[in-house]
Amino acid sequence: MSSITRSRRATVGGFLSIFALGALGVCAFVLTTDRTIFVDASEATGIPVAVLLAVTTLQSLVLVAVATAVGLWCAPRVGLRSHLLDWARSGATGATDGLRAEFRPALAGGVAGGLLLLALGVVAPTPASDAPALVGDGLGSLPARLLYGGLTEEILLRWGVLSLVAWLLCRAAGTGRLTARLGWTAVAVSAGLFAAGHLPAAATTYGALTPGVVGYVLVGNTLAGTLFGWLYWRYSLEAAMAAHAGAHLVAVLVAVGLAPLL
Repeated sequence: MSSITRSRRATVGGFLSIFALGALGVCAFVLTTDRTIFVDASEATGIPVAVLLAVTTLQSLVLVAVATAVGLWCAPRVGLRSHLLDWARSGATGATDGLRAEFRPALAGGVAGGLLLLALGVVAPTPASDAPALVGDGLGSLPARLLYGGLTEEILLRWGVLSLVAWLLCRAAGTGRLTARLGWTAVAVSAGLFAAGHLPAAATTYGALTPGVVGYVLVGNTLAGTLFGWLYWRYSLEAAMAAHAGAHLVAVLVAVGLAPLL
């Protein structure tokens, strides 16, 4: 087998591996999301709920596919990495060793992110009636938070957007690697877009995008996005995924655990 053929197979394998994780998150989100949103949209437009669900799923999968492809092109060219891609290219041994080495920073990032989510819940613009409300609807939302938040959002915003911004910045600067200034700029841009992407959901949750809601959503998600972006930049996509999913796990379980005390 020629080196070109092996390289193509590795690229396809890397794409399918990363895309599959993103698709898993999309399915979790669609299956657990509040159906009343689609029912209301169906009544307003006359489009069947099943069609709206299918279109929403397809649109999300297309975005995941685009982000996966963008990351495959851009990330390796600026020194950003995914262990899944490494595994597709050189086998499982190196990828496993890399994941083991990143366990502690990913764990620390998950704990820090979870505490951030809890703190944000305390100062949320609308009062919460119980502890689980600080982080959504508690255990019922956990699958979507772990899979869509931890996997899909990281593929979209870090693997796709951050990698693209980093590659464009490096091209503009005439360098093949991220300097501290370029790296932090890429992290900040992706974190800002990550935060802005939560505004439509916030409008549904709070009923209106008041200055308090906008500030709460932008500040909180920018901080979280900066943490996950830094982990991706310094370690790997999988480290960012683990920290993002871990943050939701920590926040939800702690909030649910504290509920009887409130």
